[in-house]
Amino acid sequence: MAITAPRNKEPELVEVITTGDVEKAVAESLAELGLSFSELDAQARQGRFSSDRARLVWLAIRNVAAPA
Repeated sequence: MAITAPRNKEPELVEVITTGDVEKAVAESLAELGLSFSELDAQARQGRFSSDRARLVWLAIRNVAAPA
């Protein structure tokens, strides 16, 4: 019987992110679009986004980001 090193611990199934992580991701996404949260919110209210990316970012951040 061979002796082997113990197996690594199973990876975490749930990853916890901080509020700072969320804020950073939102800020980076808005910066990539060249829009503020308010501008993106206005596009959403009009139902006319400047790009598909803007629509996807809105869907991702609308419930987790507060207007600045």
